[in-house]
Amino acid sequence: MFGFAFLVLITLIAWLVHFWTAGHHLFGTSFIPDALHYVAVGLSAAVAALGSSWLILQQGLKHALGIEPTGAQRVIVYGLATFIASAVALKFLGQNITAILTTSAIITAIVGFALQPTLGGLFSGVALQLDRHLEPGSGIVYEGHDTTIESMNWRSVIGRRRDHTKVIIPNAKLASETIKVYPEDRATRHDTYIYAPVSIPPQRVSKLVRELVSDLTYVEAIRPVYVAPIEQMPDIAALKYRVRYRIAYYFEIPEVEGEVIRRIWYGFQRHDIPLPVSRLYSEELRDRQTGPLGFPEGYDLADAVRDALYSDDQTVDEDRVVAVKDQLEDEGRVLLYGPGERIIIPDAWKGRKYLLAAGALNQDDPDFADRRKYGGWPEEGARRLFVHQLADTAQLQDLSDLLASYIGPYGERAVKKASLSASDYVELCQICAGEIEDEACRRDFLAKVLPRHADSRKPGLVFTAARDFAGHYVSEPHLRAVDEAVIIAIPDSLTDQFTPTQEESP
Repeated sequence: MFGFAFLVLITLIAWLVHFWTAGHHLFGTSFIPDALHYVAVGLSAAVAALGSSWLILQQGLKHALGIEPTGAQRVIVYGLATFIASAVALKFLGQNITAILTTSAIITAIVGFALQPTLGGLFSGVALQLDRHLEPGSGIVYEGHDTTIESMNWRSVIGRRRDHTKVIIPNAKLASETIKVYPEDRATRHDTYIYAPVSIPPQRVSKLVRELVSDLTYVEAIRPVYVAPIEQMPDIAALKYRVRYRIAYYFEIPEVEGEVIRRIWYGFQRHDIPLPVSRLYSEELRDRQTGPLGFPEGYDLADAVRDALYSDDQTVDEDRVVAVKDQLEDEGRVLLYGPGERIIIPDAWKGRKYLLAAGALNQDDPDFADRRKYGGWPEEGARRLFVHQLADTAQLQDLSDLLASYIGPYGERAVKKASLSASDYVELCQICAGEIEDEACRRDFLAKVLPRHADSRKPGLVFTAARDFAGHYVSEPHLRAVDEAVIIAIPDSLTDQFTPTQEESP
C-alpha cells in the first residue's frame, strides 16, 4: 500500500512539473514539457491500472465474494487493467489505436503459433485455477497413483505421491484427462471383498464383519458399514462378500483395507468361522479351523498363571502353577484379539472369567474422535493404525535423538546402555529420563516418549465381562488390545482358582 501511495505522489509531482515547465518561457520551446507530459500520462495509466486491479481483487473477489484470488486471477486482472489503461493513455496522447492493434494482432498471431504448446499449458492452468476444483493440498488419483498437489503454476502442477516422489503434471494434460479428486469435507467410500464358508449363515457373517469394521480406526463410525454376499464360489465352498465402508483419510485407504482383513481374521478365529481354502488342499488342511495357535514370542503361559494366582508378597507353589497351566491348555478356550481391537467376548464363552495370557490391554479411549475429521493425512497426535508403529530399532533411534536434544551427544550412548538392563520400552524411557537433571525437562521428555499404553494391563490380568446396551459382552473395565492379545476363557473347573484383578482404572 505504501508503494502505491508513493506512485500516486510521483504522478502528482510529474503533472505539476509538466504544467510549470509548459507555461515557463525558458522551457516553452524545448522538448522537456512534451517529455514530462508523456511521463505523467504513463504514470497516471499505471496508477489507474493498479488501483482498479486492487479494487477488483481485494474489494470485489476477496471481501464481497469471499474468494481468495489465485495467481492466475491476479495476472489476468492486472493484464486486462494494464491493457485498457495503456490504450486510453495512447488515445489521450493522440496515437492511432487501430493501427497499433492491427500490428500487435499480427505479431501476436505469429508468436502464438510458435508458442502453441506453451500457451496451451498457460490457458489450461488459467482454467484450472479459475475452476478452483484443484488447489494446493488437494488429493487426486493420477495414472493410478494417489497424489497430493503441492503447488500450481502457469505450466504445470507439482504433486507428491505416497512414496514421496515428486510428479510434474503439465496443465494441458491434467485439463484434458479425467481426474479423480478426493473429497476434503467427507469420508471416501471404499469396498473390500472377503470370503466366508457357505455353511455359515450370511446374516451371521454380515453382523460380525459389520461390528469389526465399524470399530476400526479411521473408518467413519457415523455411517453404516454394508456387508452383503454377492457371489457363490463353488470351487472353495464359499460366499464372496462385499464390505463397503467410508474412510476419513483417503491416503490411508491401503492401510485401512489391510487392517480390515487383519481384524476379520481375528474375529473369525474367535467365532469358529474357518477361512475357505481350495479343494486342491489336503483334507487335513481343509478341515483345520485356524491352524495351531502358538504363543507369541517372549510370552509364557506359566508366567501369566503365576501372576494371576499369586501377588508379590505370596509364596509361589510351582506345582500348582504347572497343574493349572496344563489344565488351561487342555480345557481353556483361546481367544485372539488383533491390535487396537475392543475386547468383546463371543456369546459362546459368556459368563466366565478370562485370563490375559499374552500381550497387553489398555483402557479404551472414549474421547477418540479423529474419525469425524477428513482429509489426506491424520492430524498430528491422532491415534494411528497398527501398521504405522515403528520397529524397535527405529524407536531406539528416535529415543536417542530426543534424549540428545536434552543432554547432548551422550544421549545415544545412554540409550544403548539403558537398553541392556530395561525389561521393556516403558522402563527404558524411565531410565533414560533419569539422565535429565531438570525436573520440568524430564516430565516433558517422558510426555513425548512414553507410549499411550504405558499404563497397560500385563499378562496375569483376570477380568469378567458384562452385556452392554448393544447386547455385546464387553470386558470390565472396557479394554483394547495393544498388540496381539491372547485371552483364555477359564473353564468352569478352574473358576474358583482365579479372582478378578482389583485395580484402579488409569
